[in-house]
Amino acid sequence: MIENREKLILPLLREIRSLIDKSLKVKLNLGDFTMPQTMIIYNLANHGKMKISELSEKMGLTNSTVSGIVDRLEDQGIVFRERSTQDRRVVYVQFTNEHIQKYQDLNDNLDKHFSELLASIPPAQMENIIISLNILKDTLANQQEMNVTTILSK
Repeated sequence: MIENREKLILPLLREIRSLIDKSLKVKLNLGDFTMPQTMIIYNLANHGKMKISELSEKMGLTNSTVSGIVDRLEDQGIVFRERSTQDRRVVYVQFTNEHIQKYQDLNDNLDKHFSELLASIPPAQMENIIISLNILKDTLANQQEMNVTTILSK
C-alpha cells in the first residue's frame, strides 16, 4: 500500500479543489461564474487593472484562453478591455464602474471564509497540513526549476 500512496495525492488535490471551488461560489455569492471567471475577478479585485498576459501567468493558462474568459465577462458587463496608450499590443482588463465596489472586498471575504473554514482544525493537525503543503510546493518548484534548466541547457 505504501508504494501506491502517491497515486492518492492527485485525486485528493482534485477533490479538494472542487470542494473549495463550490464553497467559494456559495460563500462569496459569485453566482453563475465559472471558476476561471471567478479567478479573473479575484485577481482583478486584488491587483486592479491587469494585462491579459499577467492574468494568464497568474492563472497558469494561455493568453488566448484567458482572452476567451474575459470575452464572456465583458459580454456580461463585468469587465472591459483597454489598450495601452504606450504600446497598442498591450491590453489591460479592469472592472466596469458598476462592478468595482461589488468585488473590491472580495479578498477580505475570501480571507475571512478560509479563516472560519480552517478554524475547526486542531493546531497540531494544521501544522502538519502546512508542513506537508510546503513540502509539496517545494517539490513542484524544484521540478519546475529543473525543467527550465534542462530547456536552457539545450
